[in-house]
Amino acid sequence: MNEASETITYVGLTNCSCQMQVECIRGNCHSGLGCSNQQMQDRATSELSVKKHISKGIALFAGESIWSGDFVCEYTGEVITRQEYRLRASQLVGATNYYGVVGDNDEIIDARNFGSVARFANHSCQPNCVLERWDVCGETCCGLFARVDIASGDEITFDYGASGRIVEVWILCRCSTTQCRGYVPG
Repeated sequence: MNEASETITYVGLTNCSCQMQVECIRGNCHSGLGCSNQQMQDRATSELSVKKHISKGIALFAGESIWSGDFVCEYTGEVITRQEYRLRASQLVGATNYYGVVGDNDEIIDARNFGSVARFANHSCQPNCVLERWDVCGETCCGLFARVDIASGDEITFDYGASGRIVEVWILCRCSTTQCRGYVPG
């Protein structure tokens, strides 16, 4: 491969705006210390809080205004195989709160017992966030990004079906939006 084919053209004058879902590697970016495309590496999480929700149990809420396109938080947990995930799910028959997020290849992110606050983001058929997979220093990481402007105090939600989340059983949807499908897709 010649040097010209390895050149990446960046958008913007002072900060990167990477559209390929690849974070800049610290020290290799033309923007230097001004690079804003290292949010997961920097742990640049929005101000969030976990609270009880009247009809959903536990939920994640914005503690500040979050603008459309902003990084909200990284989705982390235990990385396991799809086979191990299915085994765990079979042992939790009747549980309505066990979901896995598809990571890389045959890997699933299981955040049931530990992980970031993103694990408390509920499903919505009309979500205000989207779960995206990014390449961060050669590893696949998942992050929640705002689809729309989110006001302080709003619940943080994403569509489990559109995000590569695995739902082993059909679960009644409680999002109560005008576009509600009636169930959480798997």
